[in-house]
Amino acid sequence: MTDKTSADTVWTDDRLNREEDAEFLLSFLSTRSHQKAVANQGSYVLNLDAAWGQGKTFFMTRFAEFVRDRGHPIVFLNAWEDDHADDPLTAIMAEIDQYITNGNAIHTGSNKKVLSAYQSVRSNYKEMIALGLQSGGKRWAKYLIGEGVDEIADLTFEQDNIETQNSATEAEKATAESLSALTDAMIDRYAATRIAAFKKAKTSFNRFRHSLGALILSIHNNKSAELPMFILIDELDRCRPLYAIAMLERIKHLFDVNNIVFILSTDTKQMMHSIKAIYGNEFDSGRYLQRFFDRTYELPRPDRVQIIKGIIDENKVDLDQLHFSCMEQDFSFLVQGFDARLNLSIRELEKALDMLSTLTTTTTRGRGKIPFFIAFPLIIGFLRRENISNYWLDDGYLKKILENMPAWDFTETWSSDGHRVVKDRENFVAFMRKAITDMDNSVRSRRDALPGFRQFRGLQDVWLANYLDNEAHTLAQGDVFGLSMALPDLIRRSGRILKNG
Repeated sequence: MTDKTSADTVWTDDRLNREEDAEFLLSFLSTRSHQKAVANQGSYVLNLDAAWGQGKTFFMTRFAEFVRDRGHPIVFLNAWEDDHADDPLTAIMAEIDQYITNGNAIHTGSNKKVLSAYQSVRSNYKEMIALGLQSGGKRWAKYLIGEGVDEIADLTFEQDNIETQNSATEAEKATAESLSALTDAMIDRYAATRIAAFKKAKTSFNRFRHSLGALILSIHNNKSAELPMFILIDELDRCRPLYAIAMLERIKHLFDVNNIVFILSTDTKQMMHSIKAIYGNEFDSGRYLQRFFDRTYELPRPDRVQIIKGIIDENKVDLDQLHFSCMEQDFSFLVQGFDARLNLSIRELEKALDMLSTLTTTTTRGRGKIPFFIAFPLIIGFLRRENISNYWLDDGYLKKILENMPAWDFTETWSSDGHRVVKDRENFVAFMRKAITDMDNSVRSRRDALPGFRQFRGLQDVWLANYLDNEAHTLAQGDVFGLSMALPDLIRRSGRILKNG
């Protein structure tokens, strides 16, 4: 039954308009899953494709709540958090177990039928484990080969002993002698046991799939749950390549059951590269991935402005510690301006704002405010491994980026004397060039060299005078170099405590 309060709050902070995608996918997947179930064609598997930083995890977590509120059984797992496991089958089964045993499906009365159906699934899962599906080696070979395992294993796994011999010739001779000791009878016995083990494993697979299908129908019939059941697997592309491949194989072979929908979130291009790392650059990883999915849904690229606003909200920059003066002070607008002109990636934006947050948190109070228009591009330079020391010199980093920066005009209202409001239009690039002119001299000498600086009326001059006043106050506190001179070192320190991700 839908909890209206929960349903109303699932998308309250949805800046990327993902609710429409959720509505569309729920309708589409429910219909396609039903069609496959009627035709007895098994599960439906969707690849949710989006590049890093485009909101896959946000969508997956909210879609899980959304589907749950619509009455569907839902299992959610973060594959990256679980890829320490030997086999992804264990991770999936653990989440199904959690769903069944935490009160979602079992209470009293008719739910005993659900529990009985689940016990059958667990029994068949244990049987598959007993057959040695998780790993190879002699320990598991006993389950698969049986009676002849010791002789064959001892004769065919001689490598450890061979490696201790003194020469390649002796190693080859030892290998040949080991292989010649395999009699026709032993090989026949080995082949027979392998065939028997294969048949037993196939029967076990079928039993597992049948019991899982019965469990889903039991939940539907005894709990009035909607079909299909959804299993959401997030961050598969971040897993170890072998684990990701194993996950896809398990879904294809063991969970191909009617009334199940899998949604796997991936950065498909990144995952293709990971698979090639295993199989080689010539391997057609795109075609390989296609065999696991019924469809791929490309999550729409979110509006850049909304992404920036979301990142700003997450990083909690203390704007009171930033110096803007009379320039445009809409922080989101300013970040958008740098984003567009410096061609920032989402990752660079996140790390830059995280560093700026650290800078505003840790910079000692009393040193003056941090000049945003200087600090932010310097942070980007640091992230791009540029030399940001002595940035104010003619060959310094800041002047170099200003040479190539596209026009960025501001129309701003400001007060030059505390009473009169004047509208002016200035170009940011010219504004910045003037702000960093002659910063190799001391701040005090620059301030004194500006005749009548308090009477400046141009927007650039007002900002510069305001900023130099700020720097002069810093000098009065005993900071010889001023905060602007210290920025490179402060930024490098902030960069040492970047958050993970």
